Amino acid sequence: ASPPPSLLPSTTNSSTLDDRIALQFCTIQKEFRRKISSSFSDFFSKPYADMVFKKLDENVGIALPNFPSFHIIESLYKMEQHKLQKPCIDLLKELSEYLKKTLLYLLQIVFHGDNSYDHHFVECFTNIIMKEIHQAEKECLADLKQQLEIEARIFTLNSYYMDTVNKIKREFLNYDELTKSNTNSSGKKLRSTINYNEKRAAFDVQIAVFAYCKVVEKRMVDQISQLCYYFLITKCALIIDLKLSTTFSWTELHRIMAEPFEQKQKRDALELSIRNYEAALCLGERQI
Repeated sequence: ASPPPSLLPSTTNSSTLDDRIALQFCTIQKEFRRKISSSFSDFFSKPYADMVFKKLDENVGIALPNFPSFHIIESLYKMEQHKLQKPCIDLLKELSEYLKKTLLYLLQIVFHGDNSYDHHFVECFTNIIMKEIHQAEKECLADLKQQLEIEARIFTLNSYYMDTVNKIKREFLNYDELTKSNTNSSGKKLRSTINYNEKRAAFDVQIAVFAYCKVVEKRMVDQISQLCYYFLITKCALIIDLKLSTTFSWTELHRIMAEPFEQKQKRDALELSIRNYEAALCLGERQI
């Protein structure tokens, strides 16, 4: 008989599952990159700028254009850093679930409808696949959480950070020039200078947080995607055949793959009938 439906997923068929694993991993990882990017705040929106102004006002002596506060940048980044966890864990779960469905689907293609294998054989293979993927997911999750802990501290040697800062400052150069242009009134000029300095200090903080989050985004997308590929593909899918091939001893394989007893009885009975008919035919020919 065929394996019980509970052992192999009935929904995984050619019309609902794309078994091109590399392509699907790439597609899922691209969506992960989009989710990471969209999870961050709009750093140059008015609400965010107002929040930065408020933090500057709450910290005496930091609203100076030449002294952007690392403490403020760090606190603002921590508000963004906690948003990374959900997309990363969701990516791992989605890739694990896809790989599980795909491998069970391939197992279904090989053994579905083949009554020469008993249920225990297929059930054992199914359990191995589930166990290996679960173990790979568990190990990957541990490294993933460690990477998230590492990202809690601001650090980069990547020149991309300063390149991004300088690029944004160049793009907003016209804004700075317009801000400096004020009326001829000395009182208004003084107030304008103070406002400009405050805006410049806030703007420098916004640029710093934005640029660093872009660095983290690129770093996390690469590293988490690489972790998932390493644990789920390199250490699981590509070597799972070794686990499957060593599951049963030669004695067990011979027993499982041997012809079923009922089928052997029918074949023996058929062979006996054929021999009896042959003997009767030979006897009839001699008497004629």
